[in-house]
Amino acid sequence: MIEYNQSDLIQWVNSNAGWAPLFQEQCYCIGYKDEKIRCVVAYEQYTGGSISAHIFSDNSKKWVKRKFIKAILDYPFEYLKVNKVISAISSNNKNILLFCKKFGFTLDYVYEKCGDNQSDLLIVSLDKEKRFL
Repeated sequence: MIEYNQSDLIQWVNSNAGWAPLFQEQCYCIGYKDEKIRCVVAYEQYTGGSISAHIFSDNSKKWVKRKFIKAILDYPFEYLKVNKVISAISSNNKNILLFCKKFGFTLDYVYEKCGDNQSDLLIVSLDKEKRFL
């Protein structure tokens, strides 16, 4: 089910993400939860025209549900009315990169050796008109 309890979701990200900055109230989270939290998408840096999104998961695929995907795409595009969602992803994170590619994200820029464990940091974005859901 889709989870909106901000304190639980922020606590899960801060406890499980490892490298991630500590998220506070300045971000908004949407999560997927069955018997436990499986995935959290944290949105921050809203500019009016764009927003940054960070995807944190338990590395299972139990959270890849159509209703959840719709919720995480509707929030920035339908509720906030942004034109673009931007995300920074380690080149080591193959599952999230595949997920982003399937839903229409495009590669905008590569920062070499700026990700975790000296991986490349990939800047990807999704335009409102090009999303696949």
